[in-house]
Amino acid sequence: MSGDAQLSIFETPAAPSRRGDPITSELAGASVDVPARRRAALEAIAAHRDGATYHDVVNAAGAGRLTELDRLGLIETHELRQGPTGRLARVWRVTPAGLEALR
Repeated sequence: MSGDAQLSIFETPAAPSRRGDPITSELAGASVDVPARRRAALEAIAAHRDGATYHDVVNAAGAGRLTELDRLGLIETHELRQGPTGRLARVWRVTPAGLEALR
């Protein structure tokens, strides 16, 4: 688990862009409402009773944030299913901690 594990769903990471990124990336990263995107992704996964793939989440929420939600312990994956591209995709489900975060 990384340092992200200490963040809550509502906190913004200290550096949404990477060191060495061009200024345009830094400005773009600073303009993203990370907590709102995390919540939207978590809500999208919760809305899929049979679990959600990355494609499902992006189609419903406009952004993934799955790595962050996984590191925070709010989602988990234990299975694969065929996605719209024909390739296997992870199926994500909300954990009890994720359900609590949505309350």
